[in-house]
Amino acid sequence: MIQKIMKSALWASALIAAPAMAQDAVGTLPEANSGDSAWILTASALVLMMTLPGLALFYGGLVRAKTFSPCSCNVAQWRLLHRSSGS
Repeated sequence: MIQKIMKSALWASALIAAPAMAQDAVGTLPEANSGDSAWILTASALVLMMTLPGLALFYGGLVRAKTFSPCSCNVAQWRLLHRSSGS
């Protein structure tokens, strides 16, 4: 039974994908310009800056509220003290 379902799903996906394979090949690739490159770099930097707060919120959702609050306060204190010490 499962083999029949898998076989029919395979055929269905092959028939759906067939028109995409019939397209003409692209002759030339578009040239990259400085605006596109600058946007890619800016978007990548924004995503990298969102990583740490996203991980903190994810961790905050995994632990109890009693233990998350002191942890986040300790991280904030460590950052302030570490930056003010000049290290």
